[in-house]
Amino acid sequence: MSNNKGLHAKTPLHIPLSGWKEIFIRVKDKMDIKNIPVMAAGVAYYFFMSLFPALLAIVTLYTIVTDPLLVREHLEKLSPFMPREVHEFIFDKIMNIVNAAESSKNWGLALSFIVGLGSANKGTMFLFRAINEIYNEKNKRNMIKQNAITLAFTLGLMLIGILSLFMIVAYPIINEYLDLNGHIDSTIKFSRWIVLALIFLICIALIFQFAPQRKHPRFKWVSPGAVIATVLWILGSLILTIYVQNFDKIEDLYGQISALIILMIWLNITSFVILLGAQVNAELEHQTSEDTTNGEDKPKGERKAYFADHVAAKEENKQ
Repeated sequence: MSNNKGLHAKTPLHIPLSGWKEIFIRVKDKMDIKNIPVMAAGVAYYFFMSLFPALLAIVTLYTIVTDPLLVREHLEKLSPFMPREVHEFIFDKIMNIVNAAESSKNWGLALSFIVGLGSANKGTMFLFRAINEIYNEKNKRNMIKQNAITLAFTLGLMLIGILSLFMIVAYPIINEYLDLNGHIDSTIKFSRWIVLALIFLICIALIFQFAPQRKHPRFKWVSPGAVIATVLWILGSLILTIYVQNFDKIEDLYGQISALIILMIWLNITSFVILLGAQVNAELEHQTSEDTTNGEDKPKGERKAYFADHVAAKEENKQ
């Protein structure tokens, strides 16, 4: 890899097309070497097992700050974000939780939230492990620190989920109160989807920055993978939705559990694009000899991060 392929690139934008070509070739190779599709399936499984505890925690928290009777109305507004079968399946489960929450005491709600948060944290922990594997990093954190970080991310993602729901729900109220005209109404309606996509992008970028157990990469070196993951996630969700709406083969094959199958496919898509984005970021750091970690620049070998301490060109020359 010569200098014109990004050997001395200080940002991803300084890497030319020839360098990006090398990056994507290595990403393609690592897909097989690291079995990223298999890893994504494992992450999707843990996401699935953590989904209902997470819903328990989110709904419990949501019913504390709002009227439980409004949950049904608010959930209906989430239907554009996921396939119909997935929405209906999750909707039924959430309403069961809401009905139980209405009959619970405050201490019961608090206990439900703690149990749900702890169980949901397992999905976040497995995602962090998969990203560490992609970054060639070993477990260096003690159990308390690792659980504290993953719990913080799990809770943060739940709060962001509630914030996103409020954004969706608040729009019709604002529109009715201000009596917006057609042009402004359409602009706001479109803008909120952009904002939600940006929220997802920032969440993924933060996961890429803090999940690897190494010296944190600078934000500009995790942004490209986050953008790629976000775009692919939106496209994958749309394609799955269109497929499910136009083809009934899944329901014919799986009957009543078709919603579960579709949910697993959707979670698999989500897991895969996140891990793919992480691999792109790792190979971006691998492309340059410049320090990609936070803080003052350090020479190779002292950056406390595998891909920041190794350059793909030199490894290729050794081979």
